[in-house]
Amino acid sequence: MPFVHPIVFWAGAGAVSVPVIIHLLNRRRFRTRDWAAMRFLLESLRQNRRRLRIEELILLAVRCLVVFLLALAAGRLVGCTALEALPLGGAETETAVFILDDSYSMGQRTPGGNLHTFVAAEIVEQIERLPKGARVAIVRTSGAASGGPPALKAITDVASVETYLKAQRLSDRRADLAEAVKSAGRLLKEEPGAKRVYVLSDFRRLDVAEPARRDALRKAFESLADDRVAVVAADYGRVAEDNLTVEGVELLQAEPGRADVVLAGREIAVGVTVRNRGPVPARDVEIALRTEFAVDAEAGRAGSGELRKTIPEIPSGQSLRARFIVSVASAGPAVLKGELVGEDELPGDDRSLLALNVREAIRVLLVADMPSSSGGRRDETLYLMPALDPRGDGLYGVRPVLAATRQLPDLDLDAFDAAILLNVSEFPVGSDAEGTPVAPAVEAIERFVREGGGLAVFTGDRVEPTFYNRFLYAGGQGLLPLPVGSPKSATDLRDPFHLHLVDDAPARSAAGNLMRFAEVTRSAGVSVGDLLSFYTYTPARESASAGPVVLARFTDAERSPAVILKRLGAGEVVLYCTTANTQWTDWQRVKDGDFFAVAVNDLVRHLARGQPAGRNGPVGTPVAWRVPAALRDGRGALRRLHDAQPQHEWPVAGEWIRHEDLWRAGAYVVSVTASGGREAAAVFARNADPAEGDLTPGGRSAVEAVAPEGFLYTRRNPDGNPQALWTRPRKEYWVWALAAMLAMVGLETVLAQRFGHYERIP
Repeated sequence: MPFVHPIVFWAGAGAVSVPVIIHLLNRRRFRTRDWAAMRFLLESLRQNRRRLRIEELILLAVRCLVVFLLALAAGRLVGCTALEALPLGGAETETAVFILDDSYSMGQRTPGGNLHTFVAAEIVEQIERLPKGARVAIVRTSGAASGGPPALKAITDVASVETYLKAQRLSDRRADLAEAVKSAGRLLKEEPGAKRVYVLSDFRRLDVAEPARRDALRKAFESLADDRVAVVAADYGRVAEDNLTVEGVELLQAEPGRADVVLAGREIAVGVTVRNRGPVPARDVEIALRTEFAVDAEAGRAGSGELRKTIPEIPSGQSLRARFIVSVASAGPAVLKGELVGEDELPGDDRSLLALNVREAIRVLLVADMPSSSGGRRDETLYLMPALDPRGDGLYGVRPVLAATRQLPDLDLDAFDAAILLNVSEFPVGSDAEGTPVAPAVEAIERFVREGGGLAVFTGDRVEPTFYNRFLYAGGQGLLPLPVGSPKSATDLRDPFHLHLVDDAPARSAAGNLMRFAEVTRSAGVSVGDLLSFYTYTPARESASAGPVVLARFTDAERSPAVILKRLGAGEVVLYCTTANTQWTDWQRVKDGDFFAVAVNDLVRHLARGQPAGRNGPVGTPVAWRVPAALRDGRGALRRLHDAQPQHEWPVAGEWIRHEDLWRAGAYVVSVTASGGREAAAVFARNADPAEGDLTPGGRSAVEAVAPEGFLYTRRNPDGNPQALWTRPRKEYWVWALAAMLAMVGLETVLAQRFGHYERIP
């Protein structure tokens, strides 16, 4: 009812009948008496009867209106839609911005659905209560993922708003309340009249109490207060009773230092970590690990399937990891999905993905000055090739490829996982635009290492120290961990020198399985001194930098480094101060345990390029893939795993394919198709932030710590029906009704005198 006191109004409205009743009761009744002069009077009355009736009705209507206006004033008439459209109402324009938290924590289950659906219904309820002509905008906390900045517009059809809200899906991003409030402030900056912001969120503790987010949100609200914007905070947060979060899927290294290489048909260890965010221990938590392929997934390639593990109990607030041993049968891009069996209170955090690059074998590039196929004591490949690939078919997980130094510029190093320089003398040298000497092959190898490839350098009698130190060591900024000195003279062969293990912890940690070089020898009962002849290259000096790690030394007086490791970018370099053949060493001839084969295979697996960087990350992380050189004239496409149609297509321009807008969690396949049907593909996994699974409410105190003074806080109950978030104060019109009544009283007096035909007494 548009009245503060509706009962008083209805009582006054009923009093309108009083003048009518009085009029009827006071009608004069005459007794008929005939006399001669009456004939003239009756004739006069007949002529004025119509005018008299009209005058009586006018007076009666004015008197009824006086009573009715008195009822309006006494009942305190307030605003309604019809009155607000009149200038009399003085209604100012109103603009409302609704900030909708659409992060996946709002997918928390409720008896009627989830928090998001309930909030959408409450927005519709509130919009229906806004005055006609009010301008409205809906800002989603997912920010850039929501499809661009919102716009203010007058709502003429509330049903269209309801349809829009029902069509929106929850974002996989964390809520950024501060940025959403800033966006609302920009929309309202120049708006006239009343301005209001409704923040509808679960106000999780992580969103409003985390220091960085809290400070940003407080500043955003202060800006609204400066612009005289009223704020309504609707809190839908509720404690989760049953909530588990799959925090991630990861490869587990079988041994320290081994690269995360996944080979087709070889077993790998995978961990799925689950956190219990509920208040009580979670028992018999069943986890499934599924393998999905990025290419020909619909064909059901061999090796795909599901494994299940059960964790007996996860204490409240703790994480436990389930360990799976899985084998991926086919090479190519693949995805491992770890997820809970069954759904809990928050389905959005029940799964996580891991993108893998599965290979048939580790591809190793062996580079020599003039590779020989005839073998011999000086041929390094005579020992390396059989040790890495005994059958020549890659069956043992390594496929070596032999190339001469002159062929290196024509090779695509991205096709290899590791490279080994075998007594290479030097690479061709040219000049850049400024005339500075450059070695393009060295630059290509350095880029290869920095992007994750591994490099081993075996020295020998053909090595040119001047070239190595200038282009490969480059003052400590290049590939080599230490500068190369001159070889020892033959006169130093009088006493035997031995290789021994460096016992300090950093060396052990950095070396990983490379330590087996000494450990296997020791366990086999073979003297380390029998493995190496003394005539070997040694660095002129050790760098003072903490970067290089000496894995093994000779037992000469200077304890010369024999094996040195250096990290460079995402890759590593290992320098051997000896040869890969038997010219300077006899370690290849140790029979016990096939020591040489074990050592070089450990070396290759340690150095091999692991899983490509950037394949796994949070939502919003762009994809970036270096296209194989042979396909850079093709066309790229991006699609979600198992989708038949691509989401985006574009021509390849340059070495890289990039795409920015990955705001949905899931697996994405980037493919390139070139002329002749040649194609390649890579898979990327984008996971929702597991922190969003923490549903601990911030509560009123946390909201009050960031919200402006005078804001309205309302605690919402999603178990009930949607209700008004805020009752807009309605303007009262009783003063206007009272003024109109007094005017009618004056009018009635004037009309009564005019219609009464009283004669003025002289």
